[in-house]
Amino acid sequence: MPTNQSPYLQFPKLATTRLRLRLLRPEDDTAIFAYKGRLGEPRIPRIEQHADISETQYFIAKCLSKFYSRKALYWAITLSPSDKVIGTLALSAMHGDSKMVHRAEISCALSPNYHRKGLMSEALIAVINYAFQKWNTLERIHSEVSVDNEPSFQMNLKLGFTLEGVLRNYTDDGGNLIDIRILSLLRADWAANSLYRNEQPSHALQPPLGPLASQSLKS
Repeated sequence: MPTNQSPYLQFPKLATTRLRLRLLRPEDDTAIFAYKGRLGEPRIPRIEQHADISETQYFIAKCLSKFYSRKALYWAITLSPSDKVIGTLALSAMHGDSKMVHRAEISCALSPNYHRKGLMSEALIAVINYAFQKWNTLERIHSEVSVDNEPSFQMNLKLGFTLEGVLRNYTDDGGNLIDIRILSLLRADWAANSLYRNEQPSHALQPPLGPLASQSLKS
């Protein structure tokens, strides 16, 4: 049964068969810079690269600021039993929204060293299950993918997201305007998809969160 529970009272740590998802920490800067600082390699559309570790430190501070201001949840993805960060995953308020109530945007990034192992799909399933199970007001999870990022697009489709259209010249990416695919997963889609029912449930590594007095995920 979905419930109204605030993740801002205590950050929701999640676990899957292979992964642990926790709050980002300032000391994660070295691990994140190790994959965001690979400037000589082909860049993934819309995944920022960092020229200096200070940019990584700013990225972490920005993620934590959004959490503490109740605008977003940023998980650090770690491969159990190690606590080293190999990627990040976020649920955030849509552009123009001050809070997440009936809709939220999901986004993610993973070190290239761990691509094509099913790890990001595993993390996404855990977070999507958590969101729909815990927040009874949430009806839609929104995803934006560059038209040039075919692996991410195919991953979204395999997770049950529906392509709604393409926004042309929608966003600036390194000085170039690029087209973006818009996808969504509705609560009804999630409930009907056996991928989520059959997946080993993610579980919180802490006591249940207290009830939220007014509405879930407020800013």
